[in-house]
Amino acid sequence: MNINSKAHTLIKRGNKYFKTDLSYLLKNGSWLFAGQIISILSLLLLAMVFAQKLSPETYGTYKYILSTIGIFASISLSGLGITIIQSTAKGFEGLFRKSPKIYLKWSLPFFVLTLGGAVYYYLQGNMILAGSLAIGSILSPIFQSFNFFPHFLMGKKDFKTNTFLSISKNIFITIALIAVLFTTKNLFILIVAYFLLHTIFNVCAYFYTSIKYKPNKNLSGEELSYAKHLSLMNILVTIAMHIDSILIFHFLGATQLAVYSFAILIPEQIKGILKNLTSLVLPKYSKNSLTTIKKNIQHKMFLLGITISLIIYTYILLAPSLYKLLFPIYTSSILYSQFFSIGLLGIIASLPIAALQAHTSIKELYKLNTFFSVIKILLLITLTPFYGIWGALASILITRISTLALSYYLFIKKD
Repeated sequence: MNINSKAHTLIKRGNKYFKTDLSYLLKNGSWLFAGQIISILSLLLLAMVFAQKLSPETYGTYKYILSTIGIFASISLSGLGITIIQSTAKGFEGLFRKSPKIYLKWSLPFFVLTLGGAVYYYLQGNMILAGSLAIGSILSPIFQSFNFFPHFLMGKKDFKTNTFLSISKNIFITIALIAVLFTTKNLFILIVAYFLLHTIFNVCAYFYTSIKYKPNKNLSGEELSYAKHLSLMNILVTIAMHIDSILIFHFLGATQLAVYSFAILIPEQIKGILKNLTSLVLPKYSKNSLTTIKKNIQHKMFLLGITISLIIYTYILLAPSLYKLLFPIYTSSILYSQFFSIGLLGIIASLPIAALQAHTSIKELYKLNTFFSVIKILLLITLTPFYGIWGALASILITRISTLALSYYLFIKKD
């Protein structure tokens, strides 16, 4: 028996044990994994330069600006990406063709709100924040409107091209931002560079993808409605994603926000790798019945939980050495980071959530997203002012574990 035959036999046995298509996961997951590794290395390199070149106060302010713009983006059509994955997997590619125009149209409220924030800080005499928000109000909708090429490629199951573009983007932006950091420490210039670089790359990648695939004009007629529902759900979700940075900045200051940002940096990158699972299973789940998915999901969640637990244990052991090597200025972030890594268990929820998304389970997704957002926001508002960074971390950990339980319950109960 040759090596290929042995590998084929092992994969067939693995399919039965893991109750999943290992050939699909190995073939496509390897591309996503490779892209994520390059992404992490790029981000760590950039973070190292940020830690060396910027003071904690300046870096904290930088993170605050991006978080503020992120919260304002909650009122845009944020659900368009998931809808493109789903519709493309079913052969309806017209939404991707129209995505820049559609997203820009629905970005008008974001533009008005962000510009209003710029005017507020201008009247307060803070020119850095005013100028940064003004730039964000213009460039953020443009770079986001052309940022749906990964979703289209996921829907086409072309993980190879998606990885190629992801790697190219990370290398391009990392090198360019590092060059800017070696040239200036001016926060306004850094913000302009951040948005401009993302805009340039996304526009090029969108047209590259369009030329490569020549997507059809087919529409099912339900895409935009579903995108609106997802976007409405995402308003609270997006606020919940960024409010921790806003609260820490206002209650503890920019320096503590920098410490917090570096504490969650590596665990969030690990989370990014594991969450690629959703990208892999969503096209598959879109073609499988709920009954079929329910037969195996509990077993898959258990195996994923074991894997994540081992990763958490390993990270807790390695974290002190990693931070002393990579971010010696931020060794105060180590204990926070170790505690925060426990929240990686919440990634198990990606399986039932992907199944709900694939089958347009709007009612269940509304309940789940509302619960996740409200609980997280209330906990952060309650605990952060009194317990500082520990309060923020505990809020996120409680929210993620609770969301895991609810997502599984909602999926199992769905007919």
